[in-house]
Amino acid sequence: MDEKKQIGIMTSVALVVLAGIILFVSYSSPNVYENKEKDASQQTLKSDEHSTLDIEYPLDLNTATVEELMSVNGIGEGRARAIIAYRDKIGSYTSVEQLMEIDGFGESLYLQVAAYFTV
Repeated sequence: MDEKKQIGIMTSVALVVLAGIILFVSYSSPNVYENKEKDASQQTLKSDEHSTLDIEYPLDLNTATVEELMSVNGIGEGRARAIIAYRDKIGSYTSVEQLMEIDGFGESLYLQVAAYFTV
């Protein structure tokens, strides 16, 4: 087999693998490319199978409960408790950007969740 055919086959295989990866990521992370602000105003949290807790976004960082904070993708129980503990420590949030002052709450996570919060 000549070199041009080998390159063509390798390129085709690489494109098929890349397409598979893109499909896998898109199906495993639905809504990843949708507008976060739009999603934030429409998201609800199912507290159990029999009831739905309606949560309105953006959440006020100075009044949000652990359960409300946990409704935001990327905020688990530990981070929710850290957000509240930091609120208790500083008295009240004056800006959403203060989330980045919490240990383990970096810029990447902040950019992911900021649209869901207000003060």
